[in-house]
Amino acid sequence: MRLSRGTLCLAFIIPCLAPSSAGAAKYAGEFMRLGLGARAWGYGGAAVAHSADATSVYWNPALLSSLPSRDVMVMHSETFGSLLNYNAAAFGLPSRKSEKPLGVGFAVYGLSGGGVNRTALADPTQPISPTNQPRVVETVGHGDWALYAGMGRGLSEAWSLGATLKFMYRDLVDVTGIGFGIDAGASYRPAPAWNFGLAVYDLTTSLLSYDNGTKEYVTPRAALGVAVKPGGDRFRLSLLADGLFEFEGRQEAAQFHVGDVSCDVRWGAELLYRNAVAVRGGMNAKDPTLGVGVTFGRFSVDGAWSGAETLDDSYRVSLSHAW
Repeated sequence: MRLSRGTLCLAFIIPCLAPSSAGAAKYAGEFMRLGLGARAWGYGGAAVAHSADATSVYWNPALLSSLPSRDVMVMHSETFGSLLNYNAAAFGLPSRKSEKPLGVGFAVYGLSGGGVNRTALADPTQPISPTNQPRVVETVGHGDWALYAGMGRGLSEAWSLGATLKFMYRDLVDVTGIGFGIDAGASYRPAPAWNFGLAVYDLTTSLLSYDNGTKEYVTPRAALGVAVKPGGDRFRLSLLADGLFEFEGRQEAAQFHVGDVSCDVRWGAELLYRNAVAVRGGMNAKDPTLGVGVTFGRFSVDGAWSGAETLDDSYRVSLSHAW
C-alpha cells in the first residue's frame, strides 16, 4: 500500500501528541493561548482549519500555503477588562515563484499588565508587628512578548504542511526569561467545501529559561479542526469547530478530561455578505464570543467580544490590509 507524503508526515507528528510531562510546568504557556486577530476570536477561536490569512502563522502554519495575497494585520485587545493589554501585528506573504503553493508569515505580540504593588516593612530590620506593617513602596508592571516566523507549503491539491519557530521574552517583575519553541501544522482539503486542520503547539516541549536559574518547559498541546463552507453567492456561511487537547492534568479546569488528558471545544460560525460584511458568533470552551467585520476595498476592520465566567469581558479590534 502506497502512502501519500501528507499521511507520512502526520505519522511523524501524531506520536508527539502525548509527550512525557517530566519537567513540564503546568500553565507555563498560558500567555500564548489568547489567539491572534479579532476575526477568529469572533467565532470562538476555531481557526485551525479556517484562518488562511496573516494570523495563520499562529493558528496553523500549514494554511500559509493558501494565502491569496500579501496580508498585514494589527490588533489591540482589552483583555479581562483593563487587567491586560494585548497588542499584536502579523504579516503574510505568498510566494509567486514556487511551483507548489508556498507562503510565509510573521507575527509579534505583547501582553502586559500593571498595578502590581511591591510591599516592604516600614522597618525591614524588625519583624512584622502592629507598629511595623507592610506598606506599598512601588507599583510595577509585567509583560510577555513573542515573535513568530513560519512557513506553509502545499504537497498536493489536498495536503499542506507548515511549521512555525517562535521566540519568547518574559518580564515577571523580579525575574526575566527567554524561550523558544516550534509549532507544526497540517491541512487536508478533500473537497472545496471541506477543510480539516491539525496543529501541534510547542511540538518539542518549549523551553523558558529565567535569569535566576529556573527553567520551565511548556507541554505540547494539539488542536484538531474542521471547517465546512456551503456554497453561496450573496451569502457565504462557514461552520467551524476545533478540539484543543492538553496533556498537563488540567482536570476540572477543562471541559472534558480523562486522567492528565483534557479537551476544550471551540466552535462557531461566520456569515459573510457580498464579501463585505461579516457577522460571527461562537463559544471558546465555556466563554461566548461575538464578532463583526467590514471590508472596504483592500482594508478590513474586525471587532470581537468575549465573555468570561469569573473575570471581566474582553474586547478586541483588528485592522487588515491585503494587496
